[in-house]
Amino acid sequence: HVSSIATINNSDYTLPLTETVFWKTSGKESDYAISKYNGEKQVWRGIEEGLNAVIVNPGIILSSGFRNQSSSKLFDACFKGNRFYTTGISGYIAAEDVASVMLHLINHRVFSNRYILIENNFSYKDIFETIQENFHKPKPIIKAGKVLLKTAQIADALKCIVLKKPRQITQPLIHSALNTQTYSNAKIKGIFHEPFLPVDQVIKKICLDYLADHNLHSNP
Repeated sequence: HVSSIATINNSDYTLPLTETVFWKTSGKESDYAISKYNGEKQVWRGIEEGLNAVIVNPGIILSSGFRNQSSSKLFDACFKGNRFYTTGISGYIAAEDVASVMLHLINHRVFSNRYILIENNFSYKDIFETIQENFHKPKPIIKAGKVLLKTAQIADALKCIVLKKPRQITQPLIHSALNTQTYSNAKIKGIFHEPFLPVDQVIKKICLDYLADHNLHSNP
C-alpha cells in the first residue's frame, strides 16, 4: 500500500521522524494527508485481520512526465523563474527507487510493517536552487516567511472569489512550506541495501527531459 510521509504526522517531535511516530491531529493537516491517513488505517485494520500487506511512506516522489501534476508543479514554477523560497524541509526520493523497494518488500514478504522511503531531507530552498540551476534560471532570492505567505493567502482568496476558482494557497500549504521536521530512512536501509539515486542527479535528468519536451512542443 502506497501511503505518504504525510501520515507520519506529530508536531510533538523535533528529532527525525521514524515509523514509530503515529498520527496526532493538530488541525493543520491537508485534505491529502487526511485521506492518506484514513486509507492507511484501513490497511492496518486488514493486517490485524490477517491480510498480508506492507505499507510504504514515500516522501516527495520525483519523476519525469506527469506534467501539471504533483511534484511536477515544482518544475513548472522553477522553469518560469521562481523568485521565492520558504524555510520548510521535506524528504525526497526517485520514482524508480520507490518501485524497486516495493518489489523488494513483496518478493521478500516483509508484511505487517511500514517503511519511510526517502533518499534524504532537503530544504525547499535547496530543491528550488538545484532545479533552477539546471534550467539556467536565476536562483530564488526572496524568503517567503509567514507574513508574506499569509498576505499571499489573502490575495489568493480574493482572486478566487472574483474568478470563482479553487484556492491555491491554503493554511495546510503554508504549514507544509514552513515545516522543518525531517524523516529517517534508517529502517528501510536496514533491509534494502541498494543505494538510492542521489536527488541532485534525479533532478538533473528530470530537467533535461523537461527541456527536451518543452523544445519539442515549442518547435513542432
